[in-house]
Amino acid sequence: ATLVDKFYATRDGQGYFASDVDVSGWIKGNGNNALYSSSSLGTLLQAPPTTEKIFFRDFNGSVGMTYDADNQRLGIGASSPDKTLVVQGSGAEVVIADTGTIPTLRFREGGATSGVVRTSSGDMQFYSNGSSASNLRLVLDTDSRISLSNNDGGSNNTVFGYKAGN
Repeated sequence: ATLVDKFYATRDGQGYFASDVDVSGWIKGNGNNALYSSSSLGTLLQAPPTTEKIFFRDFNGSVGMTYDADNQRLGIGASSPDKTLVVQGSGAEVVIADTGTIPTLRFREGGATSGVVRTSSGDMQFYSNGSSASNLRLVLDTDSRISLSNNDGGSNNTVFGYKAGN
């Protein structure tokens, strides 16, 4: 069967394929390259030159995610992201679920780690200017204590909170 034999158009201008379609090369949309598939490169999605955006929509046409290729921005729940990553919506959450070691949020400036937030046994740990033990600056522990580093290896940290002396 040919590609035309597998395609069915509906009255609302939409269409669907009755079975799988094998493609090698570009699929065009409105005269622009849109989707490319090859065994060596995998599948590539390309934004049109007019908007430089790729919209991921649900069945009803509502935008769920937008990639702005021109500005290299991703919007989840946002159709016009104004920063590198925008997560927007009622009850929006970002989850870091590390299944191997310790969940970590790393900040880089000029390619070098400038700050880290991580958890360890329920404690929140804040590092500056790197992520080694000597860069640990503040710990909020599970007993609601805050320990501030005095840069002495931890032996004389300043501790605030309930049972601060323990």
